[in-house]
Parts: sequence; structure tokens; C-alpha cells
Amino acid sequence: MYIRFISFIQAMLANYRLTPRMEVIAIATMMTASTASITQAASYIEPDHTTELFQLEKIPLPQHRTQQLGKSLAIIAQRKHDASPENQLQSAKLLLLSMQLDPKNKRPYEINKALSSGKTPPSTPQHRINQCLNEAQGIRRLLSQPKAGAQANQLARLIKDACKATQPNANKDKDEADWKGSLPAITAYKVTAKQAAPALPKNPPPPLPPASKPVTPTPQKQTIAKQSKTQFHLTKQSLLIPAILKNEEADLKAIFSEQPSATAEQSTPSLARVSLKLDPCDPETSKKQFIKLLRASNQKPQISAELKSLIDKKHANIPSTQGHVEFTDIRYSIERQFKLIGPLALMLESSLANRPLRDDLCIIADIDPQGKLIEPDNFWELLRVLRSTNDSGRLIVSEQSLEPLEQLLVFKEPDFFTRWEVLSASNIDQALDAAVKKSSVDLQQASEIFTKIQELAINKEVAQLAADYKIRDKLDEMIALAPYHLSASTLLLQGSGSRPIYLSKRTFRIELHPLIKELNSFLQNESGKGNIEELQNKHDELRTQLDKLEPIVERDDKELYQDTVDLASDIKKLASLRQRIARRNNNDSKREKAEELLEEMRDHGDSLIERIMAIDEIDNELEANKAGKNN
Repeated sequence: MYIRFISFIQAMLANYRLTPRMEVIAIATMMTASTASITQAASYIEPDHTTELFQLEKIPLPQHRTQQLGKSLAIIAQRKHDASPENQLQSAKLLLLSMQLDPKNKRPYEINKALSSGKTPPSTPQHRINQCLNEAQGIRRLLSQPKAGAQANQLARLIKDACKATQPNANKDKDEADWKGSLPAITAYKVTAKQAAPALPKNPPPPLPPASKPVTPTPQKQTIAKQSKTQFHLTKQSLLIPAILKNEEADLKAIFSEQPSATAEQSTPSLARVSLKLDPCDPETSKKQFIKLLRASNQKPQISAELKSLIDKKHANIPSTQGHVEFTDIRYSIERQFKLIGPLALMLESSLANRPLRDDLCIIADIDPQGKLIEPDNFWELLRVLRSTNDSGRLIVSEQSLEPLEQLLVFKEPDFFTRWEVLSASNIDQALDAAVKKSSVDLQQASEIFTKIQELAINKEVAQLAADYKIRDKLDEMIALAPYHLSASTLLLQGSGSRPIYLSKRTFRIELHPLIKELNSFLQNESGKGNIEELQNKHDELRTQLDKLEPIVERDDKELYQDTVDLASDIKKLASLRQRIARRNNNDSKREKAEELLEEMRDHGDSLIERIMAIDEIDNELEANKAGKNN
């Protein structure tokens, strides 16, 4: 370490003409100054982990949550700090809580033992500490609620006191929790090194002579300077993706439940901003986990491997880097992690090209191993999220997504294409040009025209605008500049008089499938003694959704649609039978008839599901054969 330090100083003095004696004096002086800033340090004192701070069995958290909380606190304890008495005490608090939350976890005991013997365990990276802090503080807020109970409230106060370790000057605040004498007083810590002023040598060295003229670089150095090196220029990037926004006011009992899905229904579709932070790391870490999803309990390793492969195929000599992915708001949840590959690949390419992304950018596209943009299998579901919001911006999709996008005209939603500037791309390079703030000249010109059309759409119906010959001339001009501008081409289709008025077979099945699935699930869970009002409400709910589809269903799909309507109507018939049975308690024949009807409805629901799946399998096979021929 000292050798490296001396070499560093020698390099700094390389441009000065010094005698050997003067050089030694200069190095000694600088080393003396460098060691003068040592802060007050104190030895670590073990806490008394035998004292029970709270009753673990009365904490309304499932076991896996208490264990995770314990691990998070142990990780925070391994933060970098100056070994001051205050920080050593905070480490003791964190480790003590970790031990009592998860007595079987050996890690806090190992850290505690190492610190007691004067050793310093490897420090935790700051991003990991921030992650653990967020987790701990989230649980603390829940535990602090009165309905969580007295023991939970006590633990919440302990967590708050312990986490002061990461807050500047927070140690001066009085503890809010009772640590029951398990910790030493601050005065018990002995300072082992005091901060001292820089010590000057008895015989100060003479002043350094002025620097000589810069040394002309050798030809070898000039050659090295000209060599280009692949690097990540933009270390922080973000973009928007459709996601699910969880209700932050979810019921306490549901959050503490052993079943993570307990809060699944308390959510709404929204746009989530996903961010990527790139940090240098050792080659082994980069190779093992190139991309790390923060707050992901079970990350799929294929995500990191696929992204690393994509980048390595396109770029040589990628520096050892690890990307940390998270959402700006922890309430956002992505169920399908593989849907992140497209957005993350785009952000990586943006960083390598040193081309910042637009702030309003959204992408709904996957990327195959060859770097080609493809349509996600849940594209319509993700598109439905965008349709349900009032957000706007630039949307990038694959070339395959033109057909489902045109289906929005069937639903009479041409305004989607003025809210969102929709562009298609066939590969990652095209996507990057469409995604950045400074795109190609042609796209910039097309976008300027689009902005003017957007302004007109504020006060005029989009359908009328699309039929205006002056606007259509501008749309044609946009297509000439940017043939992949789907907003322009779709608006032209809207005003042409030949827009689609019926659902395609694919879109019809996508719309119908969840309705049949919901209906079938309701019937399978029906006990035979269900509430009459509940049956009537379910019928009304399904008919409302089915009636919206009726005028836009194509003739060939009418049979499947009508069969679904008939099944929904049978729910109303079942409710009527149940009502008659309730009026006549001993009407066995009606009761038997109701049971038979319910069984028939269940069979009918299963049959509809099988029909939908059979059609989908045939279509998938045809698409696969078509793709094979094209390849």
C-alpha cells in the first residue's frame, strides 16, 4: 500500500527537477500530511444479546419477513464509517437487533465477533445499503401503526434508533426505544487514535522549484491515446414501461400475510419508470451477474446472461460493469421479469453510444438474441395499460405490432395516436435512434410536424383531423421522412374511409379469453349455496363487458361470442332458480334442477376455454411455420 502511495507521489513530481534528497523530503512531507487526518477511533464493544428487547412471537410478521429484516440490518451494520464511538455503538444496535430477529442466522454473530477482535469485515456497497434501508424503513412504518400491537411498536422504535447510523448528525438525537441496558454507554468507548494537526518536519524542506515545461509525449503514448475503448458513458438511465401500481394504503393484515398475493387485487395499471445504474466492478462479478434487479426476491439468472450476450455480440472489450435495476417507486411491480430485457438493452446501448434517452420515452418490445425487436406475447395487455392512463410521450414498438395497434381504431380510439408518438423499429439500432433526444434529421423533421398536429388535437376531434386533406398532406410528408412513424400511418388509415370496423380474430380472442376465464373461475368456485345477489351482480358485470364487444365482432366469430353470452345468461337463470328455492324451502325438484344447471354451466365453461386454446395453438403453429419459411 505504501509502495503504491510513494509511486503515486513520484508520478506527481515527475515534471519537477528535484535532487534525490529533495524528492525524499517532499515524499516524507506529503505522507506526514496524509496521515494527519485520522479521525477519533474507538474499539468496538459487544452488546448483551441475551437481553430480550421484544417478544418475537408477538410481532405480526411472517417468519420469512422477520428473517429478511434481520439480514438487512446486518448488512447495514457493515457500512463504511470512521470507527467513532457513536458509529461503533450504532453497529452494536444493528447487530443486536439482527441477532434477535433471526437467532439462527450466524452472520451477525460473525460480524460481532470480528469487530470485537479488532477486525473490520468487508464493507457493503452503498447501493445495497440503500436497498436494505428502504426495506427496513418500510417494515418499520407498518410496525409503528397502533393496530400492530405494543411489541411491534417497540420493535419499530428500535429499528428507528438503529438506522440512525446512516443519517448525518442523527446520533445526537436521544434514543426513542428502551434498549434495556444491553448496550454500553457512549462513555465506555476508549479513543485509540486522536485527530492531530499535520506534523511539520523540524527542518522544513526548501520550496519546490517551478515546474519545467511539459514533457513531450513519446510516440508510443500518442498511439495509445488514439486507440478507442468501449465504455459506458451514461451511468444513470431511465425510461417508462407499463406496469402495475400497488396500493400503498394496503391493509396491514394483508401486507403481513404469508401469502404475497393477498394484495394483488389492490392494484391499478400505470406507467413505471425503471432506472439502470451502471457501476464498475471486478470481472468475476460482471461475468456472474451483469445485471442485478434490486428488490427482486427471486431474479431469473437468464435475464443477466441474455443481456450480457446481446452486448458482447455487438461490442468488444466491454469494461467490467454491474448494472443495478430498480423502480423509482417501490410500489411498482413487474410480474414478468423477462419483459425488462428490451428496455434494459436499449438503456445499455444508449450508454455505450453516449446518446441520452428522451424523458418521455416508453417501450413495449422484446429483443431476440440477434438484437431484433419482436412483439411481446402480452403486448395487448401492456397496451391496455397505456390506454387506461392519460400519459403521453414517444412509444417504441416492434414492426409486428402494427396490426394490434390498428385495432384501436375499431375501439374508436384514434386519439391514442396523438397522445403517443408511436414509432416502430426492427432492431436495436433503429430503436436507439427513435429513443434518443437527438435523433436523425428526418425523424426530427417528422416529429416537428407531429407536434403541430398534437396541438391541433387539443381543440378538435382526432377523427375529424385525420379526414382533413391539409392534415393528411402533412401526414404523408411525415411518412416520406420516417416510414416507420406508426402514428402518422394509423391516422392516415383513420381518415381514409377504410379503417377497420371489426375485431381481428386474434384481438377478439384476446378480449374474450379473460372474460371466459373469469366466468369459468366463478362457476368452479360456486358452492351451490351462493348468494343470489352475488349471482345477479356477476351476470350484470359480464353482460356489460360482452355488450361492448357485440357490434365489433366479425361474423365468423359470432358463434363463439354468442356461446359466451349464453353462459353469462345462465348465471341469471341460476339466480332465479335459487330465488324460487328460497321462497319454497321444501322444493326438492327446483333444488335438483339448480344443481344440474350449475354442473352444465361448469362443463360449458370448460368447453369454451378449450375452444379458445385450440384456436390459439393452431394460430401459433401457423405463425411458427411462416417464420420458419421466412428464415
